[in-house]
Amino acid sequence: MGKQLLAAGHHVTFMLYGQESNTPETREEMRGFWSDFVYVPQASKSRTRSCGEHWSIDDWFKRDMEVAVEFICSQREFDVVYCEYVFMSKALTYFPDDCLKVLSCHDRMSGRAEMLTRNGIAPDFFYTTPEEEAKALNRADLILAIQEDERLYFESLCRKPVLEVNYPLEPRDIVQTTPEKRLRLGYLASNNSLNRKSLEVFVTELRRRAHLLPHVSLVLSGSICDRAPMVKELNTVLLGRVDRESEFYAQVDLVINPMIDGTGLKIKTVSAIQHRMPFLSTVSGSAGIPGDLPEHKSQTIVDMVDQVENLVRNRKRLAVIEAESARLFDAYAARFKLQLADLLRCVETRSTRHMSKKRVLVVTDRPFWEPGLGSHARIEALCTELKRDNDLTVFFFGSVYPSREEEIRRAGFEGCVVSFKDYEEAGKGLTRDSAAPAYETLERWRHHSFFRSLCAYLSLTQTFDVVIVEYIWLAYLGDAVPPGPLKILDTHDLMSYREYRFTELGLKHHISLTLAEEKSLLERFDAVLAIQDEEARKLAQVLERPLVLCCPHGVPAESERLHESHEGLTLGFVGGNSDANHEAIRWFIDQVWPVVSLFGVSLSVFGSVCSRLGNVAPGIHLRGLSERLSEIYDQCDVLLNPIIQGGGIKIKSVEALAYGRPLIASPEGVVGIRDPEGSGIVVARSRAEFIDAVIAFAHDPRRVRQFAAAASRAARMQFDPSVAFLPLTKLIAEL
Repeated sequence: MGKQLLAAGHHVTFMLYGQESNTPETREEMRGFWSDFVYVPQASKSRTRSCGEHWSIDDWFKRDMEVAVEFICSQREFDVVYCEYVFMSKALTYFPDDCLKVLSCHDRMSGRAEMLTRNGIAPDFFYTTPEEEAKALNRADLILAIQEDERLYFESLCRKPVLEVNYPLEPRDIVQTTPEKRLRLGYLASNNSLNRKSLEVFVTELRRRAHLLPHVSLVLSGSICDRAPMVKELNTVLLGRVDRESEFYAQVDLVINPMIDGTGLKIKTVSAIQHRMPFLSTVSGSAGIPGDLPEHKSQTIVDMVDQVENLVRNRKRLAVIEAESARLFDAYAARFKLQLADLLRCVETRSTRHMSKKRVLVVTDRPFWEPGLGSHARIEALCTELKRDNDLTVFFFGSVYPSREEEIRRAGFEGCVVSFKDYEEAGKGLTRDSAAPAYETLERWRHHSFFRSLCAYLSLTQTFDVVIVEYIWLAYLGDAVPPGPLKILDTHDLMSYREYRFTELGLKHHISLTLAEEKSLLERFDAVLAIQDEEARKLAQVLERPLVLCCPHGVPAESERLHESHEGLTLGFVGGNSDANHEAIRWFIDQVWPVVSLFGVSLSVFGSVCSRLGNVAPGIHLRGLSERLSEIYDQCDVLLNPIIQGGGIKIKSVEALAYGRPLIASPEGVVGIRDPEGSGIVVARSRAEFIDAVIAFAHDPRRVRQFAAAASRAARMQFDPSVAFLPLTKLIAEL
């Protein structure tokens, strides 16, 4: 972990208490490694238990350590103190409250004596009670647990934030072994009581199978060799301590971890996957390593020796287990990267506030930070509001290259967007698929790589409280979400209803779903977001399971900076490059413009729809794309939305109101806006009504100001993000 903190650019002072043996040479190496190094010799090795049969949490924290910590605190101010082990936690109490106090637990120490006793082992090292361990935990601002079970346990003892952070590992070269006639079982371990007992039980079971002994050998390495059980019938090789672990792995075919019990993360198992070695383990020995093979989850030592027999008969199976070790290491490394990012965020901000927030994941294939499309604006507004009070992550089905990173940063989502490309490789080792119905009309959006990369990401990261999937065509991804998080689909549009409205106009829609088909996808979620009242009512009538929330598009109301022009009224139209937008503005140019242009009116068209308009009449200006909405609305007096097809809510209409601009719109253009006539909008149902509305504004600047004020009021009441997304944010807050 020291390497990670130093690599992040932090100045790290390391204080070592000499309760374990070390040499002048190792201390000199440490002095060269750390920014500053302080060594505190242990004055006395005598210790007395002050908590009955258990150690009190501070029994190992002696006066010599107190003096050293007091002294270093008097010499320098620290931003963060990082303490190793609960029995050193008293050190945290000497640092001021504005210093972030981190306690790295390594292992749970309460219940340890009982665990050893039930396995016939006299308690050793440090062991305490839950009450004493809770005392240590409550001294910290942030607690680090080595694996998930211990995170859950520490959370049950205290109310402090607990972050799961595994051992940091660097990849090792893959060891090439030369197979021998016997299957070589390798055990690399230290000489502690639990390792000795586990090995003893394993060897005892192995001896019971005399027919197996001629086909296996046992290779031991580490200090376990000092007291290893020697059995005449079992070919045993003692390597002792080795300079490099690879020397051990080069002499074995299969790594074993016959751990009969225990807590923490088993470094011997982690080391095996780090070297991509096939391994056998009990459930306890592989705790914290989410493997799926039966060889990794033996319930008993008898089961484990059964697996040895299977592999003696079928050595080809070793290649499968080896491949799984490689996959597990890649997954472990990816998970640690995410865990480290969480930890460094705490260190750099000297705060754990983000950890108390709900964790929300938005899943989308839209680069929503890029302006120009209503769907992008909708997702950006949603994410901006969610980010305000929650810890937001966006899982994006696209690449995040350097120029996109800069766009994301400018949009205010730096550090929030994760590309599926980062987890595509990890997903290749998975075989899961979505069970959601595969409708032909949605097939082009359905990809195994999308589904499995999301599965891989969710298996590696901390648990989310809420997962929001954007658009019906990604609904199949809901099956990638494990049990626990609230699953929400943001519909944007009710597609079956939208298709019906297109059909009424004799138009074809790009997605063709029946209501029953759409319902079958929506029913797979816990909640569904509708973008306007009418669609929310329809969904509430037909859906049985999901909660239906109406969350219209949210746009912060801007101040009423009216466009000051002495050259007549300026109309504006904003649209992306869709058929609906093209047909709407083309109709206005062909049918309305020839008349209203006679009244000193100009028209500015914004967005990618400009590319489809070609040559236009005098007075019409094709402005193209703009990075900021304010640049668009500052150039316009009145906005237009003559659209005749669609569904959902028209983002361009909501944005016009938010920027305090009067709007002339078709009935379709005001769907989802309550009381449009009282909201700064003229609803025009025909060519003549569009012409009359434009001329009325052109002749009366005061009318423009009155409608602008009404538009701003409506925007604040209906579409301010705090109002628009309130049903969703309230639901998340109450989880």
